[in-house]
Amino acid sequence: MNKTKFLLVASLLSVVTLGAGAAQRAVAPVSRPSTLTRTNDGYQLSYKYEAPRVRNWFVGGAYQHTFLFFTEKQDTGVPGGPTESIDRNGVTQMGLNIFGGRKLDDNWRLEGEIGYTGKYSNFYQGWEFSTSAPYVQVGATYNTREAQWGWVYGGLGLGAAFPTTKIETNAVLIGGESKTTVSPLFAAMLGYRTHIADHWFLDLGYKFSTYKGSDIKREWECAGPDCSPIGAIFEFTNKVGWFMNHSIKLGLAYEF
Repeated sequence: MNKTKFLLVASLLSVVTLGAGAAQRAVAPVSRPSTLTRTNDGYQLSYKYEAPRVRNWFVGGAYQHTFLFFTEKQDTGVPGGPTESIDRNGVTQMGLNIFGGRKLDDNWRLEGEIGYTGKYSNFYQGWEFSTSAPYVQVGATYNTREAQWGWVYGGLGLGAAFPTTKIETNAVLIGGESKTTVSPLFAAMLGYRTHIADHWFLDLGYKFSTYKGSDIKREWECAGPDCSPIGAIFEFTNKVGWFMNHSIKLGLAYEF
């Protein structure tokens, strides 16, 4: 066995080892005991390869910053009194979500999400109104094949939102101060993901979602000097239209 042949075998061993190391990205470590033994005919390279365990599942959490677009229609119920339609454009809210899912193949994933858009409040002629909406969502995303810089994805989702509208005021009110309804939710997602460590990836995404807000009616007693008669009962109505939400999220997920 000459020195050139030995160097050739050693080089082959190095290439195989380095290639196996590169293949470990985003998969479980490979068990690969390698031996180079001398025989009567020269040298023999032994290499044991075990297929990596594919990580099909992932779960994570994210902070999301949401820009709300919706319309409120408010009516005090007083004959000839003020009625106002208010467009809320670009109202910002801070929320959180938990997401997870399963890889179906190299491109497709099923994903679910549970989140909270945050609470928005506003004031109108001594009345305080607030709205918030937890939600659940399921959907499918198409993912490009992972490159060294990461990968991008896009998808559609549907689910349910549970918007709550609340009215608070110093006036004497009759009935509950809040109302929660259930609305269908529709969503479209687009984002970028990249592995930052073994098992872990970063998720930067955008989502558009829409759902119907919750309307509420409350009877109130007019006790001011302008009331005719004093102590008259009127019905205040606050109607909330469809929310058009634009959310940006930053999340971290674990693969297993």
